[in-house]
Amino acid sequence: MWQVGLSFNCNNAQICPNDEGGFWGWIELDRASSGTTWGDAELAQCFHGATNGNVHISFEVEHWTIAPGSAGPQTFFVSGEETDTFRGSRVRYAVAGLDTQIPAAPGHYSTDQVLGFDAPPGVAVQIQVAYRPAR
Repeated sequence: MWQVGLSFNCNNAQICPNDEGGFWGWIELDRASSGTTWGDAELAQCFHGATNGNVHISFEVEHWTIAPGSAGPQTFFVSGEETDTFRGSRVRYAVAGLDTQIPAAPGHYSTDQVLGFDAPPGVAVQIQVAYRPAR
């Protein structure tokens, strides 16, 4: 089982001109001894620019895998159903093979590790990946 906590904050209009705000969440990814995978995610995103508001994101992970991707040789990819709630409206849609941009190797990843460069003022990213092996 993997547990992931993530936080992205952007309060720099030059870097995030339309989406100043942030993105925060929790993800759990499970794998049975048979190899079957599943999980859940609860996320929130806040906008302070032209959009101005917040979105709640629930993701029912029906399958996930680890493969080379945007976070390096061990990146989580997920498939399932995403439900976005924004200003009272709810939209559901299927997602297949989404590169989460989250590394699968346990550890703490800070802004410069995630972005690949020193972040400008007002930008902070934190990802914590925890793994508990089966017993």
